[in-house]
Amino acid sequence: MYTFRVFLALVLFNCAVAAPPADMPAECLPPKGTEKEASQCCKMAQIFGSSEAGAAFKQCQDMVKEKPAEGDKAGKPEGFECMDDCLFSKIGLLADKKINEAELASRVKTAYAGEWAEVGAKAGEKCLAAAKSSTDKLCPSGADIFVQCIFRETYMNCPDKNWTASDVCKANKERLQKCPRALPFLGPMLEVKA
Repeated sequence: MYTFRVFLALVLFNCAVAAPPADMPAECLPPKGTEKEASQCCKMAQIFGSSEAGAAFKQCQDMVKEKPAEGDKAGKPEGFECMDDCLFSKIGLLADKKINEAELASRVKTAYAGEWAEVGAKAGEKCLAAAKSSTDKLCPSGADIFVQCIFRETYMNCPDKNWTASDVCKANKERLQKCPRALPFLGPMLEVKA
């Protein structure tokens, strides 16, 4: 479970530093000045919490030898087509440049427990299917699609007990419902603890 929590914390990091697609309509971008509150609408520490999440990312980051392409803040680690493939590989979720579906499903089931179990089951299944079928992926494995999808689905289906009922949170969820490619927030990383 620890390794998958590391992965999920890295999901948040990757999504927090990701730039929105260039063709994203303005109404689908997170409103300026609300990022911090939007990042706290769903309390995801149980799922995404890890105090040592940076180790795998650091390894992959150290493998970036060339300056990242414009719009790519993470860069391309040597031997990988994208950062997410590197991360998946470092935590045992990638084999022969393909997502290890059985291992991923097992880890999702373990990480998403209690009131999160149904959210995790549905998100894992939906996001794995999206990763396999997407033609708009940067990573050959579809890891980038899975990462963005699991983050979005977790946020969108946050259990009531973990959701903050504020105007910003409500507006952000409505924005995401209208904009299926948008991420919940960009910018500041969630403060998560193990």
